[in-house]
Amino acid sequence: VNGGNSPSYQWMVNGINAGTNNPGFTFVPANGDQVSCNMTSNEQCVLANPATSNTLTMAVTPLLPVSVSIISSANPVCTGTQVSFTATPVNGGSNPVFQWKVNAVNVGDNNPVYVYVPSNGDIITCVLTANESCMSGNPATSNAISLTVNPLPVPVITGSVNVLSGTSGVVYATQPGQSDYSWNISAGGTITAGGTTADPTATVTWNTAGAQWISVNYANLQTGCRGAAATQLNVTVTQASFIAITSPNGGEAWRLGSVQNITWNDNITGDVTIELFKDGEYQQTIAGATPSTGTFEWTIARNQQPGADYKVKIYSTDDPALYVMSSSVFKIIYDIPIDLEVRDIPISDGVNICFDALQTIFVAGGGHTFVVQPGGSATFIAGQNILYLPGTTVQPGGYMHGYITQNAEYCWSVSPSFVSTSVSAVSDTSLASLVPCPVSRVPIPVSRVPIPDSARFMVYPNPTDGKFMVEYVGKDQPGTIQVEVLGMKGERILTKEMTDVRKQEFSLEGRANGIYLVRIVAEEGVKTVRVLKR
Repeated sequence: VNGGNSPSYQWMVNGINAGTNNPGFTFVPANGDQVSCNMTSNEQCVLANPATSNTLTMAVTPLLPVSVSIISSANPVCTGTQVSFTATPVNGGSNPVFQWKVNAVNVGDNNPVYVYVPSNGDIITCVLTANESCMSGNPATSNAISLTVNPLPVPVITGSVNVLSGTSGVVYATQPGQSDYSWNISAGGTITAGGTTADPTATVTWNTAGAQWISVNYANLQTGCRGAAATQLNVTVTQASFIAITSPNGGEAWRLGSVQNITWNDNITGDVTIELFKDGEYQQTIAGATPSTGTFEWTIARNQQPGADYKVKIYSTDDPALYVMSSSVFKIIYDIPIDLEVRDIPISDGVNICFDALQTIFVAGGGHTFVVQPGGSATFIAGQNILYLPGTTVQPGGYMHGYITQNAEYCWSVSPSFVSTSVSAVSDTSLASLVPCPVSRVPIPVSRVPIPDSARFMVYPNPTDGKFMVEYVGKDQPGTIQVEVLGMKGERILTKEMTDVRKQEFSLEGRANGIYLVRIVAEEGVKTVRVLKR
């Protein structure tokens, strides 16, 4: 005020001259600086010249550095994995602006979070523009994240793609040394070995014909990346040639002289051959090279040996390796008469014969005879009665046994056990003593001649309190000797084989006192000894 036409200015900062002779003064203040100005007027007649201005105390706010950092939800990742990136601003203000960049190209929108599916080698950054006052470093660029994206494995399966139904042990393999294997198979196959999460192989049985498949997936052991989808190997399963017997297939009872249909299913076009087996041994060819129609009419010969251990085998005449046997045994039986008269029949040495009837067996009588000679054997099985009439004779060394069956087992289904007797005739009054209770029996060969005196066996002690010995005292080395112990009712108690030994102990301990029969079957023949347990 009243500075004249050419006043002069002296700026002062904290009492120190600063600036130039100018009504304006520019500088970068520090917080608390005292700024004033002295003016010298060139006006005439002025007071208080030079004049000092008021003092300004500077309030300086410090600069705020702007920055931004980013992190990823995962790195490295597997192909196709979505990754989330998050930006954290520093001094961004109340309304910061985010610009995401992938490989220096703007992406996304104004958001502190950016999500996408990266490619291997992508570089991610974020540029932050803050709206804060007194800032430095605005806009700010974040750290860069380089993405490692691992590829997904593509499993490969090797193995047979054309197989026959029923084929087992088919091995399928994929890359070894990986982790978390996952094997799957269609309903027509079964994994029988391998195929676990640790196995690069699976062993398969293909059961069902048609279009089948097996698949596998796994995770790469180094990266942990799993295949996007399991690899599937398509397998064509062709129906294998087969023959399946439907009858007789176990449990049938076919009578001698009857006509029976042998039936089967197959898918072959050539002829088949049908054979009969008994106890696992070939007996005869029922039909050779007959057309495979699925049925064959068989007339069972009347002289066919009865038995409960028969099976039928059917095989391709062109390919004998293609065959099938009955699943279980069937029976061939004969017609049993209601009543039977057994007369004037001598049972000679070495003959083993069985007679049966549904109701009554009449033995001898009416002036007729029935004689069991030494070494002969006769068994009678009836449903109701066995009448041993006058003229029935069992000579010393002969064997005769009769009983009433209560389970419909007749001669074809059981083998005889034997009672040794020294009586020369059997009367009507002694029938009860010759009809023991029915028992089940296992066949034992009996068609042997009596053991000669030169091949000596000893059974001792006799009588016995429980245990006794069977000893071979012949001169030659013994072979296989079969010893059978029969109870008082003809039931078999035990059977043992003595092989290349001269002496064997047997025990009747725990059994009732009475007479037991020890039957010895050796190469030399058969010998039966009565043993008394007391």
